[in-house]
Amino acid sequence: MKYTAVPQGVVVCVDFGVTDPDTGASTTPSAVSAAVYEDGTTVALLTPTPASRTTGVYYVTFRTSQANGFEVGKSYTVTVSATVGGNVIPGVVANFLIRPAVIQGAVLDQYAGVSSTVFGISAEAEDTPVTLLPSATAWWRCSRGVTFIPSLAPEVQDWDDSINGIPVSYPSNSPAIDTNGLMDFRGGTYEGLASAGYESVLAGGTAFTLGVRFRLDTTASTQTIAMLFDGTDYEYWLSVTTGTVSLSLNSVGIATSSTTLSTATWYNLIVVYDGSATGDANRLKLWINGVQDTLSFSLAVPASITARTSSQFFIGVNSGVSKNPMNGQLVQIFFAQQAADATTVAKLTDMMSGARTDKWVNSLLTFTTGALAGQLRKITDYNSDNERVTLESALTDTPDVGDAFVLVNQ
Repeated sequence: MKYTAVPQGVVVCVDFGVTDPDTGASTTPSAVSAAVYEDGTTVALLTPTPASRTTGVYYVTFRTSQANGFEVGKSYTVTVSATVGGNVIPGVVANFLIRPAVIQGAVLDQYAGVSSTVFGISAEAEDTPVTLLPSATAWWRCSRGVTFIPSLAPEVQDWDDSINGIPVSYPSNSPAIDTNGLMDFRGGTYEGLASAGYESVLAGGTAFTLGVRFRLDTTASTQTIAMLFDGTDYEYWLSVTTGTVSLSLNSVGIATSSTTLSTATWYNLIVVYDGSATGDANRLKLWINGVQDTLSFSLAVPASITARTSSQFFIGVNSGVSKNPMNGQLVQIFFAQQAADATTVAKLTDMMSGARTDKWVNSLLTFTTGALAGQLRKITDYNSDNERVTLESALTDTPDVGDAFVLVNQ
């Protein structure tokens, strides 16, 4: 039996086919299920729901995380069962062994300094918008050195390419990635980023989830965080006015937050719109750093959002220079055409802040570039608020911002 070595913490996708035992043709079963077992056990570790690609072709996805029960050095089997013509057909579709995850990263300052024992790192949480929201269609994540990206999540793109293949326009005064790996809108005069044209996958429709991690240098005036805008009308607009978060739909202001944002503070904002829900407070919700805000509504929340098919998606600006520009920094933003529930919002918040405090504890960090290349240290603490690690013993010198390393997740 052949086993494939799979890193801990990645997304695994397993395809399998179902055929009619009499004809051999691909067929749609009346029932199909899947389970993942640790070898030598009889209780399923996971029971992922199969999804159909085409007639008779299915797939399951799951993450080989420690939280899901996958341990380094142990082997696992994926089984499936399909009912065809009243007959239950079982099968084994995959065998794999979990190996330590080798993750590339780079040193960051994170505006808190760098020392021989404590510094910021580029890091990815186990969950992503792609794994948490099945209909996630866009996830921007600022280039932060070299970071680990699951190979089965092509939706993840750095700023400097495209958004799921959606071309991004770069005006001459577009913001730059600063030395801390953050999208720098400071100064309030940058034109920001915009999709090259209208993309239906970014339309508001009848439900969406919009999340962003950012901080502001000032709370003065109105600052655009993100919007879908055609120059005259917009589908949705997330902005901050003198510290108050404003939510607008169908070209009108709908609600404002009761929470007032401060400067130089990282915020994870998640907006959830569900036009099928009853009542304004159920149709439009806002979470700030994992806490649901009590919104004040000035107008009724619509059941659907009118499509503006000549719109562009703007980040950090309202369509042009000095038009409600953002004055601060932004590290990631995602959009999905579905309404996330409270449990998913909590996971998305953790994902944006890297909030698993034990995430890198006991991992081994080895520098691969710079004056410290070859030095290896064990991580004893991880601060999720600023994504900084503490080493068990001091390096021989202070690392430089941008020095690359590999992490072996034990």
